[in-house]
Amino acid sequence: MEKRLSFELSRLRDHSSAYKLDLATSRVIKLSSDGSTTCNRQTYDDILHPMTDELTFRAIELPSEKRTANVKACHYEGGFTIWESTWFLLSFLHQELRMKEGDLAIDLGMYILSEGTHAIAGCGNGICGIHALRNGYEVLFQDLNWEVLEESVVPNYLVNIVLRQIEADTEHAIIRNDGTERQDKHLMGDTFQQGNGECTYSNESCPKGHNADAGDVEVILNTSKCDTYCHATIIGTRGTGISSNSLKIPESTERKPILNDQRRCKYELLSCMWDNMPSYAETFLAKFRNACSLIVASECLYRTENYPAIANILLQYLMENDGRAYIATKRLYFGMDGGSFEFMTYINSKHSYSKHKLQATIHKTQMLPCSSNVIDILEVRKYNTDITEIYESGAN
Repeated sequence: MEKRLSFELSRLRDHSSAYKLDLATSRVIKLSSDGSTTCNRQTYDDILHPMTDELTFRAIELPSEKRTANVKACHYEGGFTIWESTWFLLSFLHQELRMKEGDLAIDLGMYILSEGTHAIAGCGNGICGIHALRNGYEVLFQDLNWEVLEESVVPNYLVNIVLRQIEADTEHAIIRNDGTERQDKHLMGDTFQQGNGECTYSNESCPKGHNADAGDVEVILNTSKCDTYCHATIIGTRGTGISSNSLKIPESTERKPILNDQRRCKYELLSCMWDNMPSYAETFLAKFRNACSLIVASECLYRTENYPAIANILLQYLMENDGRAYIATKRLYFGMDGGSFEFMTYINSKHSYSKHKLQATIHKTQMLPCSSNVIDILEVRKYNTDITEIYESGAN
């Protein structure tokens, strides 16, 4: 079933705040709280010309009742909140991810190397998954609540990728050989639509001088739902002021892009319980099965009762041997029974995993200021037990 989500780009811009992340310390500074145009413009310059040790990201300002809502097991797991460890994970991914043609990713956290690279993100605001999109990954965003995906993830995608590129288009006119400026016809005035990976332009034009980032945009989704899930695949994004560049994966300032000009940001949305997600590998998530070379998630290990479901997701979707899951978590959750060591103990114990074995290690650690607690990034890999047993017996 087709579903259309409509947004006013200038309103999204004015109701979003910019965060600057120091990559060396993972310290986050909120640059704007009121969404003022002046501050936002300055922030986009920071994005377009980032310092080597900083990363800027925008997030939609949600109503306080949603940002501060209490976690309630199986009903709401904090998807509207940007958790502290999410920024640490984003800093890590920014330094570790490399642009790859057609990679797939899941923001609970997975990606594959095949015809495309997949990533899954247990996504909340979708920050880490959107960063994967900016690096060429095709991303599946997963969250328990559909409202999180529709009201937070999609708008954050628009302000960090589509609107960001529109700002670049409108501020960088094409210079003629004689030194005069002109506007490329695809940058302003045409209505652009993307569908099925192709681009077409309509004959309808905006009024001369129309501010490209002030137009409306529609995100068109193909949705399916039942009692246990709601799933959507992007069909296209269209609206006034949106150019072909607006929907392309942004060029990297750090390395030469290896993606061709027709590459478009592709993503899927999934709301479901973790317990049910492994079974979808047999149906509409079949392309992700055993195919994700990256899975990312943050702040999901505070309850040990969730560990069996998380382990089953990793077993179903993570690529054998070469796949990696990165989970950002606090080492201790006061008043809860989970944490870094509890999860590693569970994963590394000899469970009945059929022919596969999971192995978890602490990959990186960040001290928390004025606290005895730390944030760990756990790396989880999946191995074929037959190969592992042969290797271990040979070593002995």
